[in-house]
Parts: sequence; structure tokens; C-alpha cells
Amino acid sequence: MDRSGSARMRHCKACACRQGFAFAPGLWQKSAPALSRRRMPAPIRPVPLLALCAALLAAACAEQPRRAAPNSLYHRTLAEFQKADIDHDEQLTADEFKAGLPELADHFGEVDTDGNGKVNFAELWSYVQYRYVSRQQPPRER
Repeated sequence: MDRSGSARMRHCKACACRQGFAFAPGLWQKSAPALSRRRMPAPIRPVPLLALCAALLAAACAEQPRRAAPNSLYHRTLAEFQKADIDHDEQLTADEFKAGLPELADHFGEVDTDGNGKVNFAELWSYVQYRYVSRQQPPRER
């Protein structure tokens, strides 16, 4: 104990107090050679921790993915699909397809990719995207 009445721990040569040997000097003396050969872990450096925090903050504040505008091609296609789906089963039969989407009536076989005789919205949207992209890019010459 020191003058203030508090107990102070003495640090040994091999930092045995970190291993729990501060109050057992006999045990420390027996294990001192092994402790001196062991490498103590390096303290945490604040720079990598600060960089990690900055990276996490940047990821959290990143711009959220944007949704399609209400008048976008996706929403217009969805609205046309829902209008054409008379029985509201989320699939268009050949008759519903031809009546609701007359501009694509001749392409029912192309749109129905799984060949089950019905077109769901995913198939229609995939076809619309394909047609849109094929019109935007000229054919590549080899």
C-alpha cells in the first residue's frame, strides 16, 4: 500500500501481472522463462479503427437505390399488364394478352418463355426490356 491507502500492483519484467500472476510471485518465478519468450499482443492502434469507422459511416450514408419514377416504362408496363389481366390471377392467357396488349399480340410465343400458355409480369417485363435494349443499340459488326 502507498501513502494514500490504495494498493498498487508492481509490474514484473515480463508483464506477468497481465497474466494474473501479480499476487503470486512464486508462480511468476517458475513461469518467467516461458512468459519472456511469449510475444504479447500489440495494442490496438487508433488509425485502423478510425478508418474502419469512417468506412462504415460512408457505407451507412451512401445513397439509397432509387425507385422507378411513376411514369417510367416499368410502371406503364405494369399498369398495362394489370388492365389486361381480366381475372386478376396475375397471368395473362393468350386471349387476355391479345385483347389487352394488341401491339404485342403477334409476339405471344416469344413473351411466353416457359411455354405454359400464360404470361406473367416477369416474362412480359423481360421481353419489354429486351425489345427496348435491342432498339437502342445498333447491331454489332464482326
